[in-house]
Amino acid sequence: MRKCSNAVGECSLVLAILTIPWALQGCSGGAKSSAASVASTKSAWSTDQYTAADTDVGLRMNAARILATPNGSVDQVMQVASVCVLMHKGASAVTEVVGVLNDGDAVRVIEGAHYFRKTATGAMGEFSADETGPSWVKVESGAFVGWVPARCLFDPMVLATSSGAISQERAAAKAGNSGKGFSEKVKRTATTMKGAAGTPILKGANYPAADAILLACATPMAYTAAPGASYVKVERKGDIPDAGQPLAAIDPELAQRVAAATAAAAAPPSAETGGSAIGGLLGGLGVDSDQAKMVSVVANLVTELSKTSPLTPVEERILGRECLALCIGETKVLPPNDPIARYVHSVGARIASNSTLPYPSIGFAFVVLDDDETINAMAVPGGPIVITTGMLKFFESENELASILGHEIAHVEERHGLQSATDSGAEVLPKLLGIAEMASSGELDGFLAGALEQLPEALRAQAAGLIRDQLMSALNSAFESAATSMMENIQKGPNQASETGADLRGMSLARAAGWDPVALQTVLQRLQTTTGGYGGANYSESRLADTGEVLPFLPSSAETVAGSAERWTKLDELLSKS
Repeated sequence: MRKCSNAVGECSLVLAILTIPWALQGCSGGAKSSAASVASTKSAWSTDQYTAADTDVGLRMNAARILATPNGSVDQVMQVASVCVLMHKGASAVTEVVGVLNDGDAVRVIEGAHYFRKTATGAMGEFSADETGPSWVKVESGAFVGWVPARCLFDPMVLATSSGAISQERAAAKAGNSGKGFSEKVKRTATTMKGAAGTPILKGANYPAADAILLACATPMAYTAAPGASYVKVERKGDIPDAGQPLAAIDPELAQRVAAATAAAAAPPSAETGGSAIGGLLGGLGVDSDQAKMVSVVANLVTELSKTSPLTPVEERILGRECLALCIGETKVLPPNDPIARYVHSVGARIASNSTLPYPSIGFAFVVLDDDETINAMAVPGGPIVITTGMLKFFESENELASILGHEIAHVEERHGLQSATDSGAEVLPKLLGIAEMASSGELDGFLAGALEQLPEALRAQAAGLIRDQLMSALNSAFESAATSMMENIQKGPNQASETGADLRGMSLARAAGWDPVALQTVLQRLQTTTGGYGGANYSESRLADTGEVLPFLPSSAETVAGSAERWTKLDELLSKS
């Protein structure tokens, strides 16, 4: 082999071969976990002891599968991983609001309540890694004391290397204020919640429509019970006291460790070349030593800058925005004040108030698409639920609407979308999303310059170009693969077992909100006959049997939410005119 006279031509072939580690393959782990989840859910429903259904509150908790477990003492510092979370006076989303916490705020957890059995797919790094965990925790944040959903909180060390933490650290370093990382409070704005800059523009995605929904979600939903009303009064509140504290104010030592981990993840890497197998290989083949060194440095830097780390709700928000924009596409979104949209939102909010995750990473929104031809409902990772007017016209009762909304909320609870992204190899994204932001802001070349000082000056620009090309190619591949996987998850279901798991959990959520869970069987049976099933290609013939098997374990529902028949008649009239 002759020496490389054109490193971009000949050496890039070597680079393409030697930087394959980020091109990860999907796995079947999610399906196996989901299968175990369904089996454990059915087993648990028949054997676990739940809260006694002897009061209205107890009935809701029993239906929502809250275990008969006393409150437990806790001493742990956690961080908020949702755009915003309301702090409540009691361990319920319908109790009085005492303050608001934003993404990145820190709290000290002092008590756990309303314990539930986690499914195998639900453990994505949120509070408590045990088989059971509290759905609500009592927290302290400065002068504020109140209750928040436990699954909105994450370990600060997990969040330390999220794409958001890396970007914040680099911005702080540029401003001469390095070392704060994800330990400092970050105010949420419309721009910061949209996602990382520099990500690929996906074909068919309606970003303006998606961003309008995300902007609304930035103001928290208040689940306040209106006296005498059959529905939860749904509103978004912006006049709540700010209860947030930076991590350094809650736990200075932990804040230092988080800052160190974040700074290490965000710093320009140091590419060691001394014993590089790549350099030795090319040198042995007669490649010029400087060029061999460049190939070695580039390969090492690309590997370092595309290392994997766990996906967090930070990445869920970024990918969720893409999925929401793709779900909307060219279809008209009914405005929030449209009576049909208001109806769906009120039903959804009542169900979501009983969820273990009433404040998901983006926030719940119930979006109605003006599409009579499509019969579908979809759960967007991070919170938004999308349903078509075709699906609404397909339903025959409010109970059926509630059962399907409960199914979709269950997908959000269990973070099935984020799991599908993980299975597709998206764990390279936290590092690469930070690179994308630097590339879009024009800071990437300066960032790389520090890592390429060991190379001869004549080769630095060429090396920087190679690294940029490799990283952006890796980003595009991983980002589009994750988005595709998540969209398949949304449209077809992740696998048969996860769909059945969402059925079972959705029935419990619908029953906890006052609707008849038997309706799910009715609508699934009709969907199977009409459309071939709910969940696309992953429709399981055992789903009806599974739902029937667990129905007797849910509290009986002699009467559903008052006035549902009358409301449904009015909705039918509205739909017939649309």
